Parts: sequence; structure tokens; C-alpha cells
Amino acid sequence: AGDPGRVVLRRLNNDEYNYSVRDLTGVPTLNPTREFPVDGAAGEGFTNAGDALGMSPALVDKFLDAGKEVARHLVLLPDGIRFSKYTTERDRADEIMVRIHQFYSRFVNVNRQLGDTWDDPATAKANVIRRNGSIPLEAYFAAALAERGALGQGEKSVAAVAAEHGLNAKYFEALWNMLNQDAAPGGSLVLNRIRALWREARLAEVKPLVETIHQWQQALWRFDPIGHIGREGGPTAWMNPQGITQSTQDFNIKLTPPKDGGDVVVYLGATNAGDGDAGDFVRWRNPRLTGGNKPDLALRDVPGLAKRLAKLHDESLALTDRYLAAVDEAASDSADAVRLAKRHGLEPDVLAAWLDYLA
Repeated sequence: AGDPGRVVLRRLNNDEYNYSVRDLTGVPTLNPTREFPVDGAAGEGFTNAGDALGMSPALVDKFLDAGKEVARHLVLLPDGIRFSKYTTERDRADEIMVRIHQFYSRFVNVNRQLGDTWDDPATAKANVIRRNGSIPLEAYFAAALAERGALGQGEKSVAAVAAEHGLNAKYFEALWNMLNQDAAPGGSLVLNRIRALWREARLAEVKPLVETIHQWQQALWRFDPIGHIGREGGPTAWMNPQGITQSTQDFNIKLTPPKDGGDVVVYLGATNAGDGDAGDFVRWRNPRLTGGNKPDLALRDVPGLAKRLAKLHDESLALTDRYLAAVDEAASDSADAVRLAKRHGLEPDVLAAWLDYLA
């Protein structure tokens, strides 16, 4: 090829300098040479020849300014440095948040729901179902049901199924292992119930299964405001367990008389929460009858009341003539039932019933 002759040591041309800075910083929007003069061409028309790439004092200043501009995009880290397309702390923080959102959006619900912002009503904030950032259980259970046979027979791995369906492999593995554990007699009442439903469910029944889990989520978990985390007396995390066990619980039972006229029979029962019955006890306290705009009647007083009513019934029948006389007197007298009953030596309530019946 022959002697190339004199080779002049040269600088990078504008394009080379831009590409080098972008490759080194990882910021594709940097353009440090935008204020540089256009590169000249040598006699052969090449812009990367040393003879064509001069370096004047003014261009040296522009290179120094370009270096300072690139340095403004530098971000100091505890273990090194990185570069950002932004130069302000706020923009850099927003950039990181966008990257975090993009990562989580692959695995969680990211659509805004009522209750996700500070000015939403408290009732909406109390809802924990399908909130922004929550796990889309439908996708996980649909994949688990669809691949149950292949996973159970070892034809596919958990990681492969997670990748195929776009799921988080770690969470999917934890879910799969939990669902396929045997129901432990002393284990969680909730998880044992979910395992039973899971074993019976078909692919088309994924929605009812997930709805059952959502009901338990709503009862057992709460979403706390992120802005309160770390404050004195505030929450320690975004999602926190919510206890539902109570030491006492009032309940009512509607007593409907049987059509055959028989006795009304009520059965009371209690069981443990799946953790065994050691140290457990139940006390049924203050059973009573309510209704009829009357004071409550304790069950312990019912036998005595029954005897009293039977006695009153017999006495009322024996005094029918006196009750009828009092009713007749009430027709021509403005006296109330209490005064009439006292005058005739009768029970006011029974006399009032006679008056209502014969009015």
C-alpha cells in the first residue's frame, strides 16, 4: 500500500464525541457539541482526518464547557456514580420513580382506583381489593389452574410457567407451594379453606375463587397512607394485618314459630379457628328474649314467666264476668284502663286486652 505519509494526531470529530459521551454515560439525549463549529473536510472529503480537525483556543474552551455540561448530569451514589438525563434532584427522583413503576407494572395492578389518592373518601381508602400496587390474583390463579396438571406431573417448572404467563416467579412459587400443602388440622382456617376450594376449582371457576380470597383480604388487611409511615404512632408499612378476633360478640336469632305448632329449638355451637382448642373456652352470657317494644326477658326468667302466664290465664277466665263489667263501664265512663282495673280489682294489662278486643 505504500507509506501513508505523515499521520497527524487528531481529536474526535463532533459525531464521534457525541456518540462516545452517550455510550459512556448511557444518556442518549446528550448533545455536548451542539455549540461546536461544523467539522471541516480534508482534501479527500473525510471529516475524520487529522489535517481537517483543528483545535483552536476557542474550541478548547467549548470542549471544557461541554465537559462541564456532561458533569452536571452526574449522580453520586454510595458505591460509585451514574448519569441521568436530568440535572435537578426533583427530576432525577421522578425518573427513578418512573423506573420503579415500570418494573412493578409488570407484576401488579397499576390502574388508579378510588381510594388511591389522599383526598378520596375514607370508605374508599378502607377498600383493599385491586388497589394500585396490589397483586393481580386472577392472573396467578388462572395460570395455576391452567398449568396444574403440567406442574403437578413435573412437565413444567414453576419458573417456566411464571415466565410464560408474565408473572413474578418468586410469588408464583410461594403461591403454588401454599396451595399444594396438605390442610393441617392445626393450621390456618383461612388457608385450609382456600386449599379446599382450589382443589375443587376448574379453570372457568377462577373468578369465584379469587372473590373468596378478596373477602378475606378485606377482613384481614388494611391499606395505610404511605405519608404516615415512619411517623410516631404511624404505620410501619403500606399494608398491615388487621385483627378480627374479638373477646366478645353479640348476636341475634330470629325465632320463627314452626308451622306444626311445635317448640322453637335453638342450637348453639362453637369451634376453634384451626389452631387447636387447647386453652379455649366459650361462655354463652345473658341469653334473653327481645322484641314487642317490651323490656328484655332473660331466659332464666322464662320458666317463672310461663307459670305466671298460666296462672294469669286461669284467673282471667275465672274473672270473665268482672272484666266484661269493667268493659261495659268503660263504654260510658272516660276512666282509663288502669283506674278501671284498680276499681274492679283486675290486671290492667289483661283489661286493656279485653278493651282492644271488644272495642
